[in-house]
Amino acid sequence: MTDLKSGGSVPIDIGSRLELMVDDYLIARLNGDAKRRLNRPIPREAVLVTDKPWEGNSSTSFTIFQDGDIYRMYYHAKQLEHKGMRVNEPAGVTCYAESTDGINWVRPDLGLIEHNGSKKNNIIIDSQALEVPGDAFVPFKDDNPNAAPDAKYKAWATRFPNYSPGAVTRKGHSFEVTDGLHALKSPDGIHWTTMSDGPVPVTGVIAGRLTENCMTGKTPPTVTPAPPKGTRTPEMNESTRNGSDGYESEGDPMDNNQDI
Repeated sequence: MTDLKSGGSVPIDIGSRLELMVDDYLIARLNGDAKRRLNRPIPREAVLVTDKPWEGNSSTSFTIFQDGDIYRMYYHAKQLEHKGMRVNEPAGVTCYAESTDGINWVRPDLGLIEHNGSKKNNIIIDSQALEVPGDAFVPFKDDNPNAAPDAKYKAWATRFPNYSPGAVTRKGHSFEVTDGLHALKSPDGIHWTTMSDGPVPVTGVIAGRLTENCMTGKTPPTVTPAPPKGTRTPEMNESTRNGSDGYESEGDPMDNNQDI
């Protein structure tokens, strides 16, 4: 492919990777009746109804990726409470489901986190009970062959100081703002621990875009834990340069028994 909009028709090497033609960046020209068209999604039946007691009335932040012969699904669940014109938003829990075909999903009884006196559920993180952040949870598998055995899977997550133990407010921000971006690790995609004692000192990025950089090789595929407070390393500076300049936030939908 050739980019005619740059100085002199410089070929862009995309290798063997698949590309979505969502804009004209990789398109030199369109001849005849050729056009870019985004096909309309076709509504189908729901594959998962989030109706378990611990899933509350709001399940959001779904992440799905293929891992060998199975598909892994992660999502955040909570019970929103309306008080007049305000909405009380608790910390919630991070849940896990898996599938062999991407259509039929199973929520395994993991026995990790207690909810209403029982551990028979698919909860993997409860930020109120554990010092493991679970908000905006974005996991991925680290295919780096040099990844440590206990860090085959990694994730970015945030936490709100008013919900989570050990979290502190950031200077100049209220307790309703996340304390930062945390790096997590797991040997199996289910048991998660933090990679450092506090947030990773990067700025101007969000979990989704930073994860994309890790998976596409724009930044190293492994995550370096944060050093002692007040210090910086060349790797951190590089991560900051490779990150996004800004971010957008979206509110959580509040539909009961949400279907996906």
